[in-house]
Amino acid sequence: MVAASLYYKNDIIESMFFNGGYIMKKSISLWSFAGQSVRDCIKLAKDAGFEGIELVLDETGEIGLETSEKKLLSIRKYADNLGIKIHSIATGLYWSYSFASEDGSQRNKEHRRAGTAILKTVV
Repeated sequence: MVAASLYYKNDIIESMFFNGGYIMKKSISLWSFAGQSVRDCIKLAKDAGFEGIELVLDETGEIGLETSEKKLLSIRKYADNLGIKIHSIATGLYWSYSFASEDGSQRNKEHRRAGTAILKTVV
């Protein structure tokens, strides 16, 4: 999976079209890599010429619902030091916990708050 994002000079998404002052930056999803650590994937993406990477939030793992803020900040600092931007976070958690479920306990899972905190910390 390769994603392309358009940015204006201050990295705010302004448009999905090329016109005055816009440039395209290449980004790749962590899902494009298999069996490697987050840091290894970030380094591989940078070495391959990508300017951004999309991380993946899982229930468990390196970037999971229980991942500490300290760990998340260390991942972000690593990416910053390499000069690659974390553009977004993908997740498949909605397959297990439906936002549209008739069961209120499924709709209101704690993972939503954890996911939001992770997104705010890393991106």
